[in-house]
Amino acid sequence: MNRPTSTYLDFVRFFAAVIVFFTHASYARLEGERFIPFTWFSLEAVITFFVLSGFVIAYVSEAKDRDLYHYFLSRSSRLYSVVLSAIVVTMAVDTLGSHLDPALYDGWWYASSNPLFRAFASLTFVNEVWGWSVRPFTNGPFWSVSYEAWYYIFFACVAYFSGRCRLLLTGGALVLMGPKILLLLPVWLTGVIAYRLTARWAAGPATGGALFLASLGLALLYWKLQVRSACFDLLASVAGEKTLFQLLHQSRDFLASWLFGAIVAVNFVGFAKVSPWLERPLQRIEGPIRFLASYTFSLYLLHYPLLHFFYALTHRTYLTMVLTLASVFAIGTFTERKKHLVKRWIDQAVGRVRGGLAFAGG
Repeated sequence: MNRPTSTYLDFVRFFAAVIVFFTHASYARLEGERFIPFTWFSLEAVITFFVLSGFVIAYVSEAKDRDLYHYFLSRSSRLYSVVLSAIVVTMAVDTLGSHLDPALYDGWWYASSNPLFRAFASLTFVNEVWGWSVRPFTNGPFWSVSYEAWYYIFFACVAYFSGRCRLLLTGGALVLMGPKILLLLPVWLTGVIAYRLTARWAAGPATGGALFLASLGLALLYWKLQVRSACFDLLASVAGEKTLFQLLHQSRDFLASWLFGAIVAVNFVGFAKVSPWLERPLQRIEGPIRFLASYTFSLYLLHYPLLHFFYALTHRTYLTMVLTLASVFAIGTFTERKKHLVKRWIDQAVGRVRGGLAFAGG
């Protein structure tokens, strides 16, 4: 992957997180109705994350994580550098916020029963398997991280094993993740396919530019035709709206997600091919983009509970948003931006376990 493409993906990652942030800031209980237009793209922002994740994982498995152990180290440090702090922060600010303003937390968005089970299910990424939809307190966005963790597992089974072992492990992963997570797996895989196309298809910048512009046109058409609503209405006419919400939860818009995921994949392929023409202008903004992108995961996983807490504290929408962003950057500085330390700690812990087993066996 060349530097312009990497920079572009970082920009897309941060931009998608910003859309999700403003979407949740628009909720009436936070008095942010002025930001409602962002909700038109909330699902699509998450779908963009999935496609981008598949694209990047396909790249690192070829260029960096060439064996299963290094893949495990990279993925686990990426997840737990933020997930652990997100669960702790969510539990803390939800407890404080619900005492400051009980009415604000009196709704479906705050699931506080069985706290230890909710924390455990979230930390082990089983909170969305099969019929479960275990919300970690107010942290609604966490669902997509659990989906992504299972896609990491699925990819590892396919990419790092062979023969009968690959079949058994891949089948086991698909069975364990269940139908909800499985329904959005094609979206994630479009990212894998997009990367493979960029690496193996010898198209020139002109072709790439045409694809990139075509993807923007398709995205505009998708929005103008209200494809998400049309797809949901089609599915609801077959299965029933209640069934979609009760059984599929966050995967209920899977049909629209497939379509938009394909558009995003075309966008990534197009940009990768046209990127040689854009190398110089992107160099000028590469630093700020990479800096902001290094907080994306923290922004995504921390903003929702922090928005509620700071609104309970101040009851001022704009101040709530500013305090939330400031807190995200403060926490992210010591978590997401220190994931190399988490990677080292996990490596050392695994080494000690291996050493202990070798000693016991010897």
